[in-house]
Amino acid sequence: MPENDIIVKKIVDIKTDTLYPGKPYIPINPRELCTVAYMTDGQLKYTVGESSHVVRKGEIIFIHGGNIDISEAFECSQVSYILADFSPLDDHFEFPTRISVSSAVGARISELFSEMYSIWRSGAISRKTKCMARLYSILSILADEIFEKSRDSYRFRKLLPAIEYINKYCLEPGFNRARLAELSNMSAVNLNRLFKEYFGVTVGEYINNRQMDEAKTLLMNSSNTISEIAIKCGFADIYSFSHSFHRNTGLSPTEWRKM
Repeated sequence: MPENDIIVKKIVDIKTDTLYPGKPYIPINPRELCTVAYMTDGQLKYTVGESSHVVRKGEIIFIHGGNIDISEAFECSQVSYILADFSPLDDHFEFPTRISVSSAVGARISELFSEMYSIWRSGAISRKTKCMARLYSILSILADEIFEKSRDSYRFRKLLPAIEYINKYCLEPGFNRARLAELSNMSAVNLNRLFKEYFGVTVGEYINNRQMDEAKTLLMNSSNTISEIAIKCGFADIYSFSHSFHRNTGLSPTEWRKM
């Protein structure tokens, strides 16, 4: 995602709202303001043009100005949210409509929205300044989340050929690890680095985890011998399989089967 700072010219309103089934909100004129809202209950269906987004509790919706749109409760008794209406200095920035975040990030954004709402309602002479600071914090957090997701998407696309090859062939006796870097069009060092960044494990650990998952399933749900399971999971012999299994689980295959 290119760098695109949002400069807020002014905050116009901070409020809560609730929509009910069969009573959508449809502005008469195109929106003059941008809106960022945090869903506190239910789920919202937001439609602009031919594009629709379902935004659920704990997620954020970003609405650009200049549109006629429809907001409505979707498959729930009501949808509630806290929103901030604001005017940007210019419209030359990109933000997705629906933004999902981790629970920790969502909790922080919820806290910031609640603080904004309380400050706004207080009528304090400095309320706009204080709310502006919190709005910038929210937008900054969201920009970082969007950037990380775009990085994750890029990394996953780069890794996908290797992942598909591993999932399809890593249990086969002739599995060729050397092909992974070639399929991903990068060096083995870079492939390993990208795996570590995305999955938190090396290529070898990822393959071993896949083999161990299959081995555990076979040990619990089949009558195959340990030697047969070793072969089915891509190991050359029972000794290398048993060593790898013990390193992964702390138990021998026989001990695991007896659990």
